[in-house]
Amino acid sequence: MSSFFFLIYLFSKSIYFGVLSILSKTHVEGSRVFVYYNIFLALIIIIIALINIVKGKGVFEKRKIFIVFSLIMFLVYFLLNFTISGQPQILSQLLTYFIGFTIPAVVLGLNIKNADLAKLFQKMKYINIFLIISFIIASFNNYDPIYNFNTISGASHLLIGYTLSALFPFNFIKFVTSKSKLNKFIYLTTSAICVFLIMFSGSKGGFVSVVLSSIFLLKKYVLKGRKIVNFMFFLIFSTILILLIDFDFSDTFWRISTLFSGDFNTASSGRGIYFDTAFEVVRKYPLFGAGLTYYSEFFGEYTYPHNIFLEVLTIFGYVGLLIFLLLLVKPFKTLKFFLKQENFSYVFFALLFINTMVELVFSGSFLYNHQFWLCIITLYTFSKKNDPNREVAEIK
Repeated sequence: MSSFFFLIYLFSKSIYFGVLSILSKTHVEGSRVFVYYNIFLALIIIIIALINIVKGKGVFEKRKIFIVFSLIMFLVYFLLNFTISGQPQILSQLLTYFIGFTIPAVVLGLNIKNADLAKLFQKMKYINIFLIISFIIASFNNYDPIYNFNTISGASHLLIGYTLSALFPFNFIKFVTSKSKLNKFIYLTTSAICVFLIMFSGSKGGFVSVVLSSIFLLKKYVLKGRKIVNFMFFLIFSTILILLIDFDFSDTFWRISTLFSGDFNTASSGRGIYFDTAFEVVRKYPLFGAGLTYYSEFFGEYTYPHNIFLEVLTIFGYVGLLIFLLLLVKPFKTLKFFLKQENFSYVFFALLFINTMVELVFSGSFLYNHQFWLCIITLYTFSKKNDPNREVAEIK
């Protein structure tokens, strides 16, 4: 399977949004074009899976059989909820998202191989530059002289923020490891632009993700490689870029600045009502949860707690949360293994997953976040034994 297609699907929503930004079109996830776009991607994934089944390449591995069985059981759980739920419309909407985003991501994750993962970093170049340029355009399309870039709202600002926080590690690694002065300058610029646009977009989770990845990258590539001068250049360049646009942090970056407001509801962008409702549901149904739609019934439409662990608790209870955490053990062991490698692709993929987890702690639903499922299945099925790509640094 092509590493390039793996990346295209991983960033599929961002690419779609980027194309619309360049064309100055509005991003609507429920539009007919968006539906056809995802059906097309799903068909490619099906073809890839069928080819691997015909070739018999790792199809009947125990881990993959377990995942397929679990997926079937979860679909059965959906059907059972239809018989007991008083909100069939909400359940139908959720099932549509699950079939449209989760299942294709799981199938693709089952078909990724070590050789594909090892080439992700070098295949990322063109996707990276396209997304950065398109999101610059999107940000300026939404610029308002009074509110600056803060007119970007809802799913759009989150998509911009979390996409750029996912791209930041790629650009920063290229910056600190490239030998060419031209490449260093290019990736210094793109790294700073990522941080700059995340701040302007107001994505708090994206900001937190960049902070976490910066700490790791600083330790692995800057301090360890004695490249502290490069990091200082990055800080100075980013600061100058921000100051050239606007000196007033509290005005331009007001969404980010509310993180330090001291008020939980303000800092969490009004998430208090979602969290309080989640705790109320958990108090009523602590052991096995309230099912897929009970939480949404409080709001009269489909919604979620905006936190992956609270979402698992409300649906499956403490028993479900315990099982969920146990299932995360293997992926997180692989994650730790990836972060120790010199292979840039492994490190980049690990930071992509961390970025997705940060997003789900702040917002979104794990039930149909395709990046979460693609990453978690890939990490779960990855085999470290005799991996030819481990501890191999890529050409800089």
